[in-house]
Amino acid sequence: MAEQFEYYLLRISYSTQGWDHIVQRTVSFDERMAPVRRLIAELGGSLATFGFYDNHEFKNDALRHNVCCKFAVFGGHDLMAILAMQDRRHAQAFKLALCAQPGIEKIELTAMMPYADVIGTAVPAARDAMPKAAYAGPGTTPPKPAAKPRRGKGG
Repeated sequence: MAEQFEYYLLRISYSTQGWDHIVQRTVSFDERMAPVRRLIAELGGSLATFGFYDNHEFKNDALRHNVCCKFAVFGGHDLMAILAMQDRRHAQAFKLALCAQPGIEKIELTAMMPYADVIGTAVPAARDAMPKAAYAGPGTTPPKPAAKPRRGKGG
């Protein structure tokens, strides 16, 4: 059986000092990624590679391609990536290692769950638990708890 991993959305914003270092000193993508990959591997994790036009619903060999590890983001952060880590402790260790770097201004590490797991396990668990607990959120009428079987006389 395959080992279970936890998944995280990583969003990073570089400081001016960080961007200056990247612009002035980075020769290639692989050179920039090498220390990041080593750190993640040392902590037992992996960066995701994103495949496009390779799934049967979207299959198109002419457009098929992969994006390795990270995306630049146009907006509130400079980049995003998806990590697989063994557990929260290793994910937090990765985040702390990044926080110690002066070229990184902001880091967000958000726990994620594959959507297939949500539909396959979390939805059925919620569906099962709600009536048992007679749970209803704000704005809804709570269901009546299931009636407990009555014991007969003399029992």
